[in-house]
Amino acid sequence: MVDLDALEAAGIANARERGALIEYLDGLGFTAEEMVEAERRGRLFGLAGDAVRRSGRPTYSLRTAAEALGLPLDDVAYFWAALDLTVPRPDDVTLSQADVDALATCAAMKARMNDDGGLLRLIGTAMARLAEAETTLLRTSRPDFWITRSHDELATARAWREVAELIPGMGRCSMSFIGIRRHARASSRVSPSIPRRA
Repeated sequence: MVDLDALEAAGIANARERGALIEYLDGLGFTAEEMVEAERRGRLFGLAGDAVRRSGRPTYSLRTAAEALGLPLDDVAYFWAALDLTVPRPDDVTLSQADVDALATCAAMKARMNDDGGLLRLIGTAMARLAEAETTLLRTSRPDFWITRSHDELATARAWREVAELIPGMGRCSMSFIGIRRHARASSRVSPSIPRRA
């Protein structure tokens, strides 16, 4: 049972009126602290989907990621910005272990491929375009996804959760598509040792 009075005292506005949303979030296993933090960011209705969408539990800031990787903070901030991602301040804990692993890959790309950030910017731009396409699809296919259309926090929370659960699979589809295209290009080239069919 959720203590709505305690949540309201902790900063969740109109907790009683939003009881169905809070019970839904509690049923998904979110703690009072997570709900209060989401409310502080104006995203209580988005918490269910936001948690699925992120790359893992935030445990690093840009500064601690740089320390863990043995890199200058400026390099890590540059990699993150080149990927078209933002973190408000270097000490904000917003990065997961997966994010730090990605930053390690960025450093390896710079070292091994002499990449000045061009490839990172290209990856960031491509991911931004994919996200824009996904958002456009959501606007037309799931109007309840948008709080400004549904005017119902619980309906939007459920819709966002359902959609967010698809995001990891969409990423796998993207990687499969890249592999399929590479395979198709390679197989379209005819080897001189293999005769063409008539």
